[in-house]
Amino acid sequence: MSNSPNDRERLQRLREKQISARDPHAKRRKVEAKVAARRRTTVKRFSLSMLTEIPHKYVWALIGAVLGVLVIILLPFFWPDPRAYLVALVALLFLVGVGFYFGRALDARDELNDLTH
Repeated sequence: MSNSPNDRERLQRLREKQISARDPHAKRRKVEAKVAARRRTTVKRFSLSMLTEIPHKYVWALIGAVLGVLVIILLPFFWPDPRAYLVALVALLFLVGVGFYFGRALDARDELNDLTH
């Protein structure tokens, strides 16, 4: 047997082929690599456009809550009465409710648009 470079390369390829044929997990690793590649391409990164998928009723209820917290913070400065906090709390609940129902109306509008188109 000669030790020419072609023979060495051929024997090296043959040896690698035999070793890979003996590897019982090669097929499973190949499938897992494909699955991982698909997941990397399908998983979306977070963006502001994802917020449009949240139902309007929750978004507007949150907006109402933020406005209600602003009322809780600001009302005692303009009305120095111990009842100001109670009134501000009632305003918070009212604004959350108004925001929730306004959001439900927007969701209903979107559902009607989806049904008619």
